[in-house]
Amino acid sequence: MDSIGKRVSLIRSKLNMSQYDLSESIGVSQKTISQWEVDKSDPSADALQKICSSLSISANWLLLGKGDMFLSGEEENTALTSNTLLNIRIGKCTPTAIFIEAYNYAPEKDPHGRLKETIKKDMEKFLKNVLENFKQLSISMEKKYSAYSSK
Repeated sequence: MDSIGKRVSLIRSKLNMSQYDLSESIGVSQKTISQWEVDKSDPSADALQKICSSLSISANWLLLGKGDMFLSGEEENTALTSNTLLNIRIGKCTPTAIFIEAYNYAPEKDPHGRLKETIKKDMEKFLKNVLENFKQLSISMEKKYSAYSSK
């Protein structure tokens, strides 16, 4: 299974669920499920979490295709709370932590041999953009406050 979308399709197949059934259980549209399955879009972190928690699916398997599809009883209780990738929510996890976690979970030997390098480059680009945005905000605020102090 090369993609998350293909793994979503396999989950439905194994559980004899229609796209509609899955969409109802996780609160997205049937069209959204269809787009995931043909790799036109990827599920959000919230949707991934709902798939895993509502269907007892391993986050490691859904995200990376590693391990077993279904969680065992003990794993079920701890997998989602210990997996930072599925706890990504605005304000709860920084983008830096997401990149670090993705880098740490990336297999040493991925099919194309470039996954960790790609994650590293994306992280560098992200941090460069954050720094540039911070500089621009700082300049803007400095101009705003200097205008007040000169009055």
